[in-house]
Amino acid sequence: MKLSGLILLSSGINAENAFASNFQVTKTRASRLNIKWDVAGDNNADDWAVSVMDQAGRNYSVSSRNPSSSWREIRGLRPAQKYFITINSTSAAGEGEAHTFEAYTSPRGVASAFVSMREHEGVNLEWTAVGGADQYRIVDEDTQQEWFVNGQSHWAQMTPGESKNLAVYTVACGSDCANPPNAAYGKPFKFVATSVPPAPLNVRIADLAVSDLDSADARIAWTNPEFGNWDNIKIEYSPNDPPAKTETPTYAPAGFINDSTMINGLYQNTIYTFTVRFVSNNVEGPAESYTYAIDDFSFEKSRKPSTMTCKVPMYLRPENLRVKRDIFGDATMEVSWDHPKAKAPEGGYKLVFAPFQDIIDAKPWSEVVASDQNTFTVKGHNYDPYEEYLVSVVALHDEYVGDANGVDFIASHFTGTAIKNERNVAFVAPDSCCGSTRHNSKDSSCCGGQLISDDLLCCRDVPYQSYEFKCCGNGNLVPVDQSC
Repeated sequence: MKLSGLILLSSGINAENAFASNFQVTKTRASRLNIKWDVAGDNNADDWAVSVMDQAGRNYSVSSRNPSSSWREIRGLRPAQKYFITINSTSAAGEGEAHTFEAYTSPRGVASAFVSMREHEGVNLEWTAVGGADQYRIVDEDTQQEWFVNGQSHWAQMTPGESKNLAVYTVACGSDCANPPNAAYGKPFKFVATSVPPAPLNVRIADLAVSDLDSADARIAWTNPEFGNWDNIKIEYSPNDPPAKTETPTYAPAGFINDSTMINGLYQNTIYTFTVRFVSNNVEGPAESYTYAIDDFSFEKSRKPSTMTCKVPMYLRPENLRVKRDIFGDATMEVSWDHPKAKAPEGGYKLVFAPFQDIIDAKPWSEVVASDQNTFTVKGHNYDPYEEYLVSVVALHDEYVGDANGVDFIASHFTGTAIKNERNVAFVAPDSCCGSTRHNSKDSSCCGGQLISDDLLCCRDVPYQSYEFKCCGNGNLVPVDQSC
């Protein structure tokens, strides 16, 4: 931003008397201005007369510890207002030429700012509007790069998993923000923004090797996205008690040619859910999951398992975890779920809230609710309405509470990452353990991903897109122009 003084409002400067030039605003606040000027002409000023008027014609007082010095502090002003400051010298020889300058006070600072969307190329910043602010200034405090915007959002370009120290300032500049009379910036709102790696595509089992009648080795494959980069790939499977020969999580090296890894020693007659996500700078990106039933090859003709083998049976788990956030209203997060099909948990439910910053410094916390309760409102000092959370719910059945390895989270959701307005609507979280229906995270839908072919047989997994498919019963899909 180019800064300059106002053109003099009068002419005919008397060279024999001192006058003010090179007017500067050395400090601006919402209620005061500190100003100084250079002395031009004959330096014969005994004192300086300084008067201040706003656009409505009201006058304001001026104070200084040394009135004869060429600086003043003006107090009692209003935020984000333009003021006219008239300065002329006084001496025994008479008064110098009066010069009038313009200056703005700063607006009040931004009350809150947050990351509304994270992607591998950067993050989208949003903040609450401030009355009187003509622009907003965003500063990368690590590089001192700055941007001026007129709205309430800004896209910050970043590399995957990068964290930046950012600050949002309010700006008062009137109708000529390209050439304001002074830099009038409000108090900054500072925060750290972190981008995420991209998501893998089309997670699947590319090959299954069976060397004995107890175990199987699966090659987990995925499709790398066309853009983005990452440091490594995190692969997990569930159930994991007892674990397979390959530990969970396990990590594969990065690289666009690396699109699969082996999980050895999985158990036959077991339904597994495999989860793949990219990791950059120790920041984990969105996960893609795939559920597969490994046959029981001990029979002459292999057969797939018909029941779940997760540590906590599916019929004892809560279902359909839903999260609804209200950013600009009551600053609350509403969590709800469905009770288990079989019975309510004797120990109630445990809700776990992990901030996105948990990757860096923040810590998760948990809440326990009664067994007859299936809703919970998050608010208070623990809850930051501008942070993102991984929300999980656990049913505390007596026979599983004492398990040293803990119990499975039945459902989780990483809030606020899909679309900007997601926080204002209810959505269903994907199942983080195992299940015959894969909850597709492409659009936070509960639809499965099994495509029905012409002979009504499930033939393959496909990414669910609402404009391309519609969801039928049992988690099956058909094209939008066909009927279930």
